[in-house]
Amino acid sequence: MGIGAGLLLLAFLLGAYTSTRDERHVEVTATGKMEWLFDGETHDGHGLEVERFGTPQVPKALDVVPLTNRKESAYVDRYDGLKDGISFSLNRTDTSGWLKFEATDLTPLDATTTLDRATMEAEFEGPEGSHFRVVMNRLVPGTLDIQTFGGVVFNHMIHGDTGLGTERIFPEFGYVVVRGLADVYKNDVLIAKNMYTYVSTTQRALALNKDKKAGTYNLENPMGRLIAHLVIHPLTPGENGAFVDAPIPTGIVGPDGKEQDFIHVNFTENISVQGNRFFTH
Repeated sequence: MGIGAGLLLLAFLLGAYTSTRDERHVEVTATGKMEWLFDGETHDGHGLEVERFGTPQVPKALDVVPLTNRKESAYVDRYDGLKDGISFSLNRTDTSGWLKFEATDLTPLDATTTLDRATMEAEFEGPEGSHFRVVMNRLVPGTLDIQTFGGVVFNHMIHGDTGLGTERIFPEFGYVVVRGLADVYKNDVLIAKNMYTYVSTTQRALALNKDKKAGTYNLENPMGRLIAHLVIHPLTPGENGAFVDAPIPTGIVGPDGKEQDFIHVNFTENISVQGNRFFTH
């Protein structure tokens, strides 16, 4: 083999290695404006706003709240409210903060051990001005009754009828989805440890697949605007590996007058994704 051919082969191998490496490791950052989601209020005394959500005969905003999430029992001219057991809420308020996480996807499906790795740290303001910090250094165990793909998965449809996530929102494309265990601090005091945590970067246009015209691909925002989710559930691993209830003492009182026992925030500005093939250009 001549020197020129050898150099060409070496360049090819290095390129293939770099491409593989990039597709296995993703880094995400977000900073600026974000949403704090309060506990889901299943009935507000007046039902869902007709102007925003329509009526059972002429529904609106299906990309925000699918029909499967809505109650129709008490009112004829409007929806009664949200069904129970929903991890998101119509009651939201703007705040600010930052998020950074790194994830490596080497394991395709859950097993007793995983080669996947992820770390995450976020700091943000609560709705009343308090300071929250969340640190994740471990993935969830592979013994859960849900498929986590080893704890990390890239470029996969989730939610809706996919069998992954929740069926109560429309399917959306997840560029990176991580499930781990995190510690939660409020005003520099540890308030919860080893909490079940979901962090992801997904498309933001939930109704995208219903109207392909809305899904015009562009290099800046592939498949719609981005959103970075961070959800800390009130669950922690028990002695047998299964999750047990562990309410987070957030001290945040929601519109329903009750203390919120979970944290759900969405970062909506200045989101950067490095290493994912859809964003490498």
